[in-house]
Amino acid sequence: MDHVVQLLGATFNTCALTADHEVYCWGENLSGEAGTPNVGHPIVWLPNRVQIASGSRQLAGNYSTLCALKLDGKLACWGYLTDQLGEAFEKSISGDVPDISDATAIAVGLKHACMVRRDGTVWCWGNNEAAQLGGGGGNSARPVQVALPARATGIAAGKRSSCARLEDRRWYCWGENRNGQIGPRSQPLIATPTLLDLSQVDLASQ
Repeated sequence: MDHVVQLLGATFNTCALTADHEVYCWGENLSGEAGTPNVGHPIVWLPNRVQIASGSRQLAGNYSTLCALKLDGKLACWGYLTDQLGEAFEKSISGDVPDISDATAIAVGLKHACMVRRDGTVWCWGNNEAAQLGGGGGNSARPVQVALPARATGIAAGKRSSCARLEDRRWYCWGENRNGQIGPRSQPLIATPTLLDLSQVDLASQ
């Protein structure tokens, strides 16, 4: 394995992105999380090269779903994908997210995923039980755009929440907030993107 530039610790797996843009995973493999063809094998003890993620520059994952942002802007995902990608993957198999070739960042929640596209827009897909896709409505198998006041440069995802970093360094968040993870605790659900109050956090050196 070449020099590691990113190490991702998902719920049941660990993955490494190397300097030569290859991805290696190990750990539980019941849904193919370790990237091997023998789905259902309980544990992969040694790093396994994930072929569909070759040519990647960022990793994201949560629970049993892993995704990689490729150098060409495409997204490859593997592991348990039924909830996250719906109609795109009718069962737990691996492959590219359809019709995406301009992604610049990706984040994966428990049952949803979000990305930033080259034009600075944010798109999310998957489960929407806690408005983690950025608004009302049901689940979406295809990416839907999130309404934000400015271009985004980064994205993050919790279990059932999402946050976007705008180019002016403000953060907007939406989704589940039972523990005050993205806003005042008095609001258990933040249905639409809302400015995250970072007034008590010094970001001057960030």
